[in-house]
Amino acid sequence: MIELRHLRYFRAVAEEQHFHRAAERIPMDLSALSRAVRELEDYVGVELLVRSPAGTRITPAGARMLEEVRGVFDAIEQATRGAREVDGRERLPLRIGIADGLIQPMLSQCLALWRERVPEIGLELIELRTLLMAEALRREEIDVGFTFGLCVAEGLVQEPAWSYSLLVLMRAGHALAGRPTLALSDVIDQPLIVCDPAYKPGVHHQVDRLLRKEADGAELTIAGNAGSLASFMTQIGAGYGVGLVDVGHMQSMARPDLAMVPLADPEAELVTHMLWKPPRDGQPLHASVRRFVEHVRAMRDASATAAP
Repeated sequence: MIELRHLRYFRAVAEEQHFHRAAERIPMDLSALSRAVRELEDYVGVELLVRSPAGTRITPAGARMLEEVRGVFDAIEQATRGAREVDGRERLPLRIGIADGLIQPMLSQCLALWRERVPEIGLELIELRTLLMAEALRREEIDVGFTFGLCVAEGLVQEPAWSYSLLVLMRAGHALAGRPTLALSDVIDQPLIVCDPAYKPGVHHQVDRLLRKEADGAELTIAGNAGSLASFMTQIGAGYGVGLVDVGHMQSMARPDLAMVPLADPEAELVTHMLWKPPRDGQPLHASVRRFVEHVRAMRDASATAAP
């Protein structure tokens, strides 16, 4: 007889496409995992996975099975959360994924206002690498995510949450440090420290697009790629080049050895995005997730109205 454990084990192997990684993810003994997947294949009567020394490959039948299995677990999760919410005695906290290094005050304000206005629904904060955010949402390991944007967000909803103006960050004493404002044309002639796309693809995409639009085909001088915010600030502080950073982060991390000059270009801003997974088959969004999404949208609209 097929059991939920068979489906859960198959899903792990199919998504990892590797039995060892799936066994570590569950976690369970490798031989027991392999035996359970065989039992499922025997029950279904078709080969779902192709095993070879090079790895594990999902068959067309397995891909269809994986799609249906995900739907089963989606339905179970929604049913469980719905029942607990209606019962009222046990409210599950919303799981909020935050891209590592995202320290903007607007994020803190968003979470603090929610705790003040909706104290009955708690928040569990989960820090994630940006590149893992989409998969965590698809697997329903988190309910809502905040990042600087994903270039590929298939199967997810991604919309702007808020934005901050960009500043030019440079070593104190730099020739441009005494200017009240700078134009992008001033920046593109400088050695640049940029965000590594493997670290923050959304930041890299937004800033790179802005700079290359201003450069209009001219070559940019990339003096360094930063794989973390600490590396970004260290390279700039050491005088290797200048970089673009949003006001929100610098409100949290101002340093006396660094100078900040606002960009005069009104398009020079960095957008933080909110992401979530829509329900299957046109079902309504879970009530708690819907309330949180509406909460963020209300903050965004209020901020836009208050802006000069």
